[in-house]
Amino acid sequence: MIESGYLKRLEILSKGQSASLRRSAGKSLREADARALGVFYASVGRDIKPQTPQWQEDMYFAVGCLYCMWRPEERKNPKPFAECVFDLGQNDGLDARFRALLDTDWHETDFLSVKLYRLTRRIKAEGGFPDFKSLLKDLMNWNCSKKHAQLKWARQYFQQKEMDEDAREVEQETDEENK
Repeated sequence: MIESGYLKRLEILSKGQSASLRRSAGKSLREADARALGVFYASVGRDIKPQTPQWQEDMYFAVGCLYCMWRPEERKNPKPFAECVFDLGQNDGLDARFRALLDTDWHETDFLSVKLYRLTRRIKAEGGFPDFKSLLKDLMNWNCSKKHAQLKWARQYFQQKEMDEDAREVEQETDEENK
């Protein structure tokens, strides 16, 4: 499977190569500088065939750049992207951002890529680490008419939220009983 080999090649990039991709996080292939393009196509993009659609190349590039935001020693305990977002803490603003992400299709405008970058930056700041293999697979299915990836993410995020709210209610009830 191409996703596994791709992520393994990201692991062995030099610090400079990784930094080139990291600096392009949130940008499209068309916006990236020549160094990042060189690293992508020479090192990690070599399995991408000439007949690969541009939108798939963009997804590989986006995931590669996001992955390189973490140093190798920080890449531990990966979790699904939706769970990482949930772990940022619950507030209406985050819920709105997550819903907007679910409603965004992957287009040539790269709007989804920018939204992913902004959330990923917050995830990193909070010490989280997304499962990039799963992220890449989900993005490859993002524009599917049946919205399998978005349904999966919604389930992961909102079920976790519901379980968290239920736990808080039980804790409040217990506290009140103990008074």
